[in-house]
Amino acid sequence: MSYSPVPYFVVMISAMPITSLVSIAIYVFRSLGLYSMAENTGISHPWMAWVPFVRQYLLGRLADRYAASQGQQTSYRIFMPAIQCGGGALVTMGAISWVVRIVLWPNSSLARDLLSFLGLVALWLVITAASAVITVLGCYKVFLDYEPTSAVAYTVLAFFGLDWIPLFLCRNNVPTGIAGHCSPKQPRYQVGNRRM
Repeated sequence: MSYSPVPYFVVMISAMPITSLVSIAIYVFRSLGLYSMAENTGISHPWMAWVPFVRQYLLGRLADRYAASQGQQTSYRIFMPAIQCGGGALVTMGAISWVVRIVLWPNSSLARDLLSFLGLVALWLVITAASAVITVLGCYKVFLDYEPTSAVAYTVLAFFGLDWIPLFLCRNNVPTGIAGHCSPKQPRYQVGNRRM
C-alpha cells in the first residue's frame, strides 16, 4: 500500500479560500464593532479600528475611558500596542539573528543553536502570554462599559480569541460612562426612526 500526499494537498488548497473568507469576515466584524464603539463615545480617529496593530491602541483608549469614569488611572492605550508591536519586533529580530548566525556559522554547536532556539521560543511565549493578559483585561474594562451584565461572559469569549463577537454585538450600546448603569441591558442608540 502506497502513501500519496495528493489528497491532503488538494484538501489544504481547497480550504484556503474558505479560511481566507472567514478571516476577512472576522476582521470586518471586529473592526466594525470597534469603530462604532469609538465613534459612539466620541473618541477621535475611530478609523484606527481598521488598522491591524493600531486597533490595540483604540481598544486601550476605550478601556482607559471606562477606568477614568470609575475614577481609576490606567494606561491600556500604551501597554496594549506596546506589548504586541514591541514584542513582535523583538521576537522577529531574534529569529532573524538566529537564522543569520546559523547561515554564517554553519559549523557552530548544535546544542548552543538548539538552546538559543528554545530561548527564542520561550521569549515568544512570554510576550504572547503578556499580550493576551493585557488584551483580556482591557476587553473586560470595555465590556463593563458597554454591556456590564454580560462582561464576564464576553471576557471569556475574548480569552478564547472570540472578542470580535461581543465587540460587534456591543457596537450600538450606550456606554455606562455616559448613561450610568442600565439594567439588564444597555439602551440602543436611536438613529432617526430606525432602531439599531
